[in-house]
Amino acid sequence: MGLSVVVAAGLAGAAWTLMAREYPPGDPGDEDQVALGAALYAWNCTRCHGEDMSGELGWAQKQMGLSDEDIQDVAERVGDVAPAHDSHGNTARLSDAQLFEVIQDGPEAALGREHSRMSGFKDQLAEDEIWSIVAFMKSHWPEAGGAHAQALSND
Repeated sequence: MGLSVVVAAGLAGAAWTLMAREYPPGDPGDEDQVALGAALYAWNCTRCHGEDMSGELGWAQKQMGLSDEDIQDVAERVGDVAPAHDSHGNTARLSDAQLFEVIQDGPEAALGREHSRMSGFKDQLAEDEIWSIVAFMKSHWPEAGGAHAQALSND
């Protein structure tokens, strides 16, 4: 009887340790966060921002062979386009808090971008899921110390 109490206490302690494990929100070094973020990004974000994170204009540039100048011209005329989330896009320049708010509340509410087509995902995603998407995006940015970006730069 005493051994079963010790084993139960040990299992409870291990479960508590796993549950209490905390990483900074949006940590590109947390493989679990990045993996969950990759799945959630694929499900919720690729439709507009692209599987390669190049955004609508990156997709158009690749598909149509447009120059960078043509893309800038299109962006100025069109206005609201889904931005790139790779290291070349402006998204990489936002703070973690801003990234979270944009995903949760949408760019209009979070950044004051009028007429944005992106509504927030606060009704579809839990906070930890939003942070996982942030971690996944940051994992592609060298300046954020993302493992994926580091691997690409080593190739």
